[in-house]
Amino acid sequence: MIANLAMTELTSSAIVVFAIQKLKAAKWFPWIEAGKKTASRVASVIGATMTAVAVNYSWNPQTRVIMIALPTLPIFLLACWHWLNHFATQELIYQATANRNGSTAAPKP
Repeated sequence: MIANLAMTELTSSAIVVFAIQKLKAAKWFPWIEAGKKTASRVASVIGATMTAVAVNYSWNPQTRVIMIALPTLPIFLLACWHWLNHFATQELIYQATANRNGSTAAPKP
């Protein structure tokens, strides 16, 4: 169980780092260009939030109703802890794989 949790966190963090690097190289997405360190950090925070926070939703197309389930306070606090873990892991992966020479530029294909 612990090994699966660690691999899930590592995998989801690696996917977020990969997605951010691809967005930096995409000409159609100017918001997070290579060299914009603050935008990269904001994208990383958003990615960590999306992979850690336990807000769920379900959509019923017949009744056109969307149900949003918010977590209880203990679950929310646990989600905050997981968010911090994801953000730290993303930063570790980014620094180890993509941030060569301290640059925030996207890797060359």
